[in-house]
Amino acid sequence: MMKPRVASRIREAFAAHGQEHVFRFVERGHLDNVEAASFLASLDALDLGRIGAIYEAANKSAAAKADSAKITPVPVHGIDSVLDATAKQLNAWRKLGLAALESGSVAALVMAGGQGTRLGFDGPKGLFDVELPSKKCLFHLLAERLIKLETLCGTQPLLVVMTSLLNIKETQQAFEAAKYYGLAKSNVVFFSQDTLPAFSPDGKLFLQSGTELALAPDGNGGIYHALSQTGTLQQLEARGVSHVHVISVDNALCKPCDPVFIGYCISKNVPVGSKVCWKNSPAERVGVLCERGGRPAVVEYSELPSILAHATNAHGELLYGAGNICNHLLRSDFLALATTAPPRVLPYHIASKAIPFADNDDYRGARKQPKADAIPNAIKLEAFIFDAFMLASRQAALIVSRKEEFAPVKNHPAKTHDDTPITARAALLVRGAIWAQAAGAVVQGKGGVEVSPLRSYAGEGLSFLAGETLDATNGPVSLL
Repeated sequence: MMKPRVASRIREAFAAHGQEHVFRFVERGHLDNVEAASFLASLDALDLGRIGAIYEAANKSAAAKADSAKITPVPVHGIDSVLDATAKQLNAWRKLGLAALESGSVAALVMAGGQGTRLGFDGPKGLFDVELPSKKCLFHLLAERLIKLETLCGTQPLLVVMTSLLNIKETQQAFEAAKYYGLAKSNVVFFSQDTLPAFSPDGKLFLQSGTELALAPDGNGGIYHALSQTGTLQQLEARGVSHVHVISVDNALCKPCDPVFIGYCISKNVPVGSKVCWKNSPAERVGVLCERGGRPAVVEYSELPSILAHATNAHGELLYGAGNICNHLLRSDFLALATTAPPRVLPYHIASKAIPFADNDDYRGARKQPKADAIPNAIKLEAFIFDAFMLASRQAALIVSRKEEFAPVKNHPAKTHDDTPITARAALLVRGAIWAQAAGAVVQGKGGVEVSPLRSYAGEGLSFLAGETLDATNGPVSLL
């Protein structure tokens, strides 16, 4: 078999970056020419300069020690709570938010680039079904909440779906098959975040087979580069969108384009607003909103010094309790600024993983799985959306009820009891029961109530239940 020829231009480019090892299996001469040519074309498409800068910035960021002296709590004037706000204040925020939605100036952006690997689910996480009686997947629930908003404000909010190269085709096909879950097709926009190569611990591009680099989505912080590179941000601005509600697809209780939250952020006139759930304890493994060097920031729980994590005010409340739930309202001018941020401002973070690798003893470099107890053999790079917050002049945070707004679907129930499909399903059914009881119904049993988003967005519109008895003794009651 004739060896595929590596063009001198490609070889020189990779040699200049110390990455010529990627050709080793091609040059052994045992690969199919078509397969080898496709691999070489994919290598030629890589922006080695940008990838190298990201890798270098990630290592510098990892080596730098967090300066706890620069970390301070969110100022009192920058944080409020729906839990102790007056009815008048809540109504004012809601009215302001509904007006913004009616004008079409707010869009929902769901970050859905990941697969359901940790769930044991082979597909985009947005297609995951937490086994509600209705069998609606996460995408379906989000879409119907936006449809319900249209009945409240007169305008259907735009839904922007950030996928990855790993799942964009399957995601788009699912929306098409489901007729966009009832949304207008013209009101759904897809774009894909980048993927980045993985590296070996010594900084070499990682081959997972003789003709494949190991690739992964570049983290939720990849949103900024992707919005710009795909033209999506320009498209949103052309449609009059001034605020983008960025949410994670795996929060089953999420309220996309929540009028109260939108109105709150607009009233504060901030480029960055966040919903937060107050930490249950200093040890809770969640990042916290704060300030670093006087600028808006989120500090991961692993980076927050213990003395700060346990610090309290005069009332015994945590000073650093504003738990980040990846729920942000970002102004379009801030997004435009963040798209130009260099790697030193928006660094990528190092995650050590054990991943499949090219077997050097196989002449074709067959993909080989690491052992179950293998130590990490590769480095993946991820950007965090909140790292860009330092570019904002100020931020505001709205404390919301965990039972009402946060039920992440992250883990397989066989591995943990936290943040699983089981806990998310239970949270949805408990919230429905609370809404029904608030409307005047009697709920018997502990099976819970599934309230269709088409009936109610946030508990409103259920007065027809007054005086009714809902028997949830033997399982959930469905209000579809």
